[in-house]
Amino acid sequence: MTYGCTIIMKQEKNNMVYGISVLTLAYKGLFRKDGFERIKESAKKAGYDGLQLVPLNWDWSYVNPCDPAILAYEEGWGNKWLFDMNHILYFPDAYFCSHQFGEGIPTSLCVTEIHPDLTTSVDLYSRHYNFGGRYCLDTLHLRREHRKKKELKINVENLLETFRADAFPLIHIHPQIKELRQYFKGEGPTCDLLRLLKQTNKIDSKAVIIIEAFPLLPPPFDIWFARKLLQVAKSILEPKLGPMIG
Repeated sequence: MTYGCTIIMKQEKNNMVYGISVLTLAYKGLFRKDGFERIKESAKKAGYDGLQLVPLNWDWSYVNPCDPAILAYEEGWGNKWLFDMNHILYFPDAYFCSHQFGEGIPTSLCVTEIHPDLTTSVDLYSRHYNFGGRYCLDTLHLRREHRKKKELKINVENLLETFRADAFPLIHIHPQIKELRQYFKGEGPTCDLLRLLKQTNKIDSKAVIIIEAFPLLPPPFDIWFARKLLQVAKSILEPKLGPMIG
């Protein structure tokens, strides 16, 4: 199966675009040959512009790498049953989100996800940025502790003071399961951090916003869940769009 590409670079967009992690809607097609198309359709129904993919153990021959709905691709982590850890794909019009400095696809769309297991040193992040590096901000990883050295956390205020918004072309909004009730009310740590990013002008007007949240819900609850997640995010990042709806 072959595909032709029409490449539209994300940096040329004039407004934020919103995507959802394929895992959040994975109940509807994780182990099906047409899983990508089914999940893409669900994301569209929920109001999203596209998807963030991860290296799932599924048949990638059914996925057009130039599909404009593919906004980002993140490396796999941890779960070898779910992810093909050696499978790195190239999507020419999507951000490649790496978990390490200088790894992944050598492209201007490659970004490094900031997390305490990589480093908590704002100085090291600054050096990488000065050599052309760009980052993905994840609301969960910015707040959490180092997984082994619990005393290590990222100084969020220092980090945000160091960088301009263009350092963060990719944003992950990742509320934990235990805080979803608060999130849906526009409250809690994830919403507080989003407001901080908004108030300090650290979210670029052309950023790609990806929502990652669990648990996996069966239809029709999956689309309601995804739509609600998006409404809360937009109510904070783009309040001019109006109040949330139920």
